[in-house]
Amino acid sequence: MMDTLFSGDASWFTVPAIIATVFFLLKLVMMLAGGGIDADMDVGGADFDLDVAVDADSAEAASDSGLKFLSIQVLAAAIMGFGWGGFSANEGFNLALPESIFVGLACGALFGWVQIWIMKMLFTLTESGNINIEDVLGKEADVYLTVPAHNKGRGRIRVTVNERHRMYNAVTEGDEAIATKCRVRIVRASDQNTVSVVAI
Repeated sequence: MMDTLFSGDASWFTVPAIIATVFFLLKLVMMLAGGGIDADMDVGGADFDLDVAVDADSAEAASDSGLKFLSIQVLAAAIMGFGWGGFSANEGFNLALPESIFVGLACGALFGWVQIWIMKMLFTLTESGNINIEDVLGKEADVYLTVPAHNKGRGRIRVTVNERHRMYNAVTEGDEAIATKCRVRIVRASDQNTVSVVAI
Protein backbone atom coordinates (compact mmCIF):
# COMPACT_ATOMS: atom_id res chain seq x y z
CA MET A 1 0.00 0.00 0.00
CA MET A 2 2.75 2.45 0.98
CA ASP A 3 4.66 1.57 -2.18
CA THR A 4 1.60 2.47 -4.27
CA LEU A 5 1.13 5.77 -2.50
CA PHE A 6 4.72 6.95 -2.68
CA SER A 7 6.32 5.21 -5.65
CA GLY A 8 7.13 6.94 -8.94
CA ASP A 9 4.95 9.90 -9.89
CA ALA A 10 2.37 9.04 -7.22
CA SER A 11 4.21 11.00 -4.54
CA TRP A 12 3.59 14.22 -6.49
CA PHE A 13 -0.07 13.76 -5.62
CA THR A 14 -0.21 11.77 -2.39
CA VAL A 15 2.03 14.04 -0.31
CA PRO A 16 -0.10 17.20 -0.82
CA ALA A 17 -3.27 15.08 -0.67
CA ILE A 18 -2.42 13.60 2.73
CA ILE A 19 -1.29 16.93 4.20
CA ALA A 20 -4.38 18.75 2.90
CA THR A 21 -6.71 15.97 4.06
CA VAL A 22 -5.32 16.03 7.61
CA PHE A 23 -5.48 19.85 7.68
CA PHE A 24 -9.02 19.87 6.27
CA LEU A 25 -10.25 17.33 8.83
CA LEU A 26 -8.61 19.21 11.72
CA LYS A 27 -10.28 22.44 10.61
CA LEU A 28 -13.60 20.65 10.29
CA VAL A 29 -13.28 19.27 13.83
CA MET A 30 -12.36 22.74 15.14
CA MET A 31 -15.36 24.25 13.38
CA LEU A 32 -17.77 21.64 14.77
CA ALA A 33 -16.25 21.91 18.25
CA GLY A 34 -16.79 25.67 18.07
CA GLY A 35 -20.54 25.18 17.76
CA GLY A 36 -21.72 24.89 14.18
CA ILE A 37 -20.23 27.47 11.87
CA ASP A 38 -19.39 29.95 14.59
CA ALA A 39 -15.73 29.41 15.42
CA ASP A 40 -12.75 31.37 16.67
CA MET A 41 -9.47 30.21 15.21
CA ASP A 42 -5.89 31.33 15.52
CA VAL A 43 -4.12 30.80 12.20
CA GLY A 44 -0.61 32.11 11.73
CA GLY A 45 -0.97 34.46 14.69
CA ALA A 46 -4.16 36.09 13.34
CA ASP A 47 -7.51 35.63 15.04
CA PHE A 48 -10.15 34.62 12.54
CA ASP A 49 -13.58 35.12 14.02
CA LEU A 50 -16.55 33.77 12.07
CA ASP A 51 -19.94 35.14 13.10
CA VAL A 52 -23.42 35.34 11.68
CA ALA A 53 -25.01 38.78 11.34
CA VAL A 54 -28.57 40.07 11.33
CA ASP A 55 -28.29 43.11 9.07
CA ALA A 56 -26.44 44.35 6.02
CA ASP A 57 -23.69 46.11 7.97
CA SER A 58 -23.14 43.09 10.17
CA ALA A 59 -23.11 40.78 7.18
CA GLU A 60 -20.34 42.85 5.61
CA ALA A 61 -18.20 42.69 8.76
CA ALA A 62 -18.85 38.99 9.28
CA SER A 63 -18.13 38.21 5.65
CA ASP A 64 -14.58 39.56 5.95
CA SER A 65 -13.77 37.13 8.75
CA GLY A 66 -15.84 34.37 7.21
CA LEU A 67 -14.06 34.69 3.88
CA LYS A 68 -10.67 34.33 5.58
CA PHE A 69 -11.81 31.09 7.15
CA LEU A 70 -13.59 30.00 4.00
CA SER A 71 -10.53 30.63 1.86
CA ILE A 72 -8.45 28.36 4.11
CA GLN A 73 -11.04 25.60 3.87
CA VAL A 74 -11.42 26.03 0.11
CA LEU A 75 -7.65 25.92 -0.40
CA ALA A 76 -7.37 22.74 1.67
CA ALA A 77 -10.26 21.16 -0.24
CA ALA A 78 -8.74 22.13 -3.59
CA ILE A 79 -5.33 20.70 -2.72
CA MET A 80 -7.01 17.57 -1.39
CA GLY A 81 -8.98 17.21 -4.64
CA PHE A 82 -5.87 17.82 -6.73
CA GLY A 83 -3.89 15.21 -4.83
CA TRP A 84 -6.42 12.41 -4.76
CA GLY A 85 -7.73 13.15 -8.25
CA GLY A 86 -4.23 13.20 -9.74
CA PHE A 87 -3.28 10.05 -7.84
CA SER A 88 -6.36 8.22 -9.12
CA ALA A 89 -5.64 9.29 -12.69
CA ASN A 90 -1.98 8.32 -12.44
CA GLU A 91 -2.36 5.02 -10.65
CA GLY A 92 -5.92 3.97 -11.43
CA PHE A 93 -6.02 4.93 -15.11
CA ASN A 94 -2.27 4.78 -15.80
CA LEU A 95 -2.18 8.32 -17.22
CA ALA A 96 1.14 10.06 -17.67
CA LEU A 97 2.21 12.78 -15.23
CA PRO A 98 1.06 15.79 -17.37
CA GLU A 99 -2.39 14.28 -17.94
CA SER A 100 -2.64 13.32 -14.27
CA ILE A 101 -1.79 16.88 -13.25
CA PHE A 102 -4.55 18.18 -15.52
CA VAL A 103 -7.05 15.75 -13.98
CA GLY A 104 -5.83 16.74 -10.50
CA LEU A 105 -6.34 20.44 -11.23
CA ALA A 106 -9.86 19.76 -12.48
CA CYS A 107 -10.66 17.72 -9.37
CA GLY A 108 -9.15 20.42 -7.15
CA ALA A 109 -11.35 23.08 -8.76
CA LEU A 110 -14.39 20.85 -8.27
CA PHE A 111 -13.58 20.14 -4.61
CA GLY A 112 -13.04 23.86 -3.96
CA TRP A 113 -16.34 24.76 -5.60
CA VAL A 114 -18.21 22.10 -3.61
CA GLN A 115 -16.65 23.43 -0.39
CA ILE A 116 -17.80 26.98 -1.19
CA TRP A 117 -21.31 25.74 -1.98
CA ILE A 118 -21.55 23.73 1.26
CA MET A 119 -20.37 26.63 3.42
CA LYS A 120 -22.79 29.03 1.73
CA MET A 121 -25.64 26.63 2.47
CA LEU A 122 -24.58 26.44 6.13
CA PHE A 123 -24.40 30.24 6.39
CA THR A 124 -27.87 30.53 4.84
CA LEU A 125 -29.36 28.02 7.27
CA THR A 126 -27.89 29.80 10.29
CA GLU A 127 -28.89 33.26 9.11
CA SER A 128 -32.53 32.16 8.75
CA GLY A 129 -33.10 32.49 12.52
CA ASN A 130 -33.14 36.29 12.77
CA ILE A 131 -33.86 37.80 16.18
CA ASN A 132 -35.91 40.85 17.07
CA ILE A 133 -33.59 43.51 18.48
CA GLU A 134 -35.91 43.92 21.47
CA ASP A 135 -34.94 40.39 22.54
CA VAL A 136 -31.38 41.48 23.32
CA LEU A 137 -32.28 44.29 25.74
CA GLY A 138 -30.77 43.70 29.18
CA LYS A 139 -28.37 41.05 27.93
CA GLU A 140 -24.61 41.10 28.39
CA ALA A 141 -22.38 41.21 25.32
CA ASP A 142 -18.74 41.34 24.25
CA VAL A 143 -17.31 44.37 22.47
CA TYR A 144 -16.13 43.31 19.01
CA LEU A 145 -15.00 46.77 17.82
CA THR A 146 -14.30 49.64 20.22
CA VAL A 147 -17.39 51.70 21.10
CA PRO A 148 -16.52 55.45 21.09
CA ALA A 149 -17.54 57.62 24.07
CA HIS A 150 -20.32 60.22 24.10
CA ASN A 151 -22.24 58.66 21.18
CA LYS A 152 -19.50 59.95 18.84
CA GLY A 153 -19.41 56.88 16.65
CA ARG A 154 -20.44 53.28 16.46
CA GLY A 155 -18.62 50.21 17.61
CA ARG A 156 -19.79 46.63 17.36
CA ILE A 157 -20.84 44.07 19.94
CA ARG A 158 -21.47 40.36 19.88
CA VAL A 159 -24.33 38.95 21.93
CA THR A 160 -25.56 35.39 22.35
CA VAL A 161 -29.31 34.87 21.92
CA ASN A 162 -30.91 31.41 21.75
CA GLU A 163 -27.43 29.86 21.59
CA ARG A 164 -26.51 31.87 18.49
CA HIS A 165 -24.11 34.78 18.18
CA ARG A 166 -25.51 38.01 16.79
CA MET A 167 -23.65 41.22 16.02
CA TYR A 168 -25.01 44.75 16.34
CA ASN A 169 -23.71 48.27 15.96
CA ALA A 170 -23.26 49.83 19.39
CA VAL A 171 -23.08 53.32 20.90
CA THR A 172 -22.52 54.50 24.46
CA GLU A 173 -23.28 57.71 26.35
CA GLY A 174 -20.41 57.06 28.76
CA ASP A 175 -17.42 59.36 29.20
CA GLU A 176 -14.93 56.68 28.13
CA ALA A 177 -14.70 54.49 25.06
CA ILE A 178 -15.34 50.81 25.65
CA ALA A 179 -12.45 48.73 24.35
CA THR A 180 -12.56 45.51 22.37
CA LYS A 181 -13.30 42.36 24.41
CA CYS A 182 -14.82 44.30 27.32
CA ARG A 183 -18.18 43.17 28.68
CA VAL A 184 -21.17 45.47 28.30
CA ARG A 185 -24.88 45.46 29.00
CA ILE A 186 -27.40 46.39 26.31
CA VAL A 187 -29.71 49.05 27.73
CA ARG A 188 -31.84 50.07 24.75
CA ALA A 189 -32.29 49.80 21.02
CA SER A 190 -31.51 52.92 19.00
CA ASP A 191 -32.82 51.35 15.79
CA GLN A 192 -33.06 47.89 14.25
CA ASN A 193 -29.28 47.70 13.76
CA THR A 194 -27.91 49.71 16.70
CA VAL A 195 -28.05 49.31 20.46
CA SER A 196 -26.93 51.52 23.33
CA VAL A 197 -24.61 49.84 25.85
CA VAL A 198 -22.96 50.51 29.20
CA ALA A 199 -19.73 48.98 30.47
CA ILE A 200 -20.04 46.33 33.16
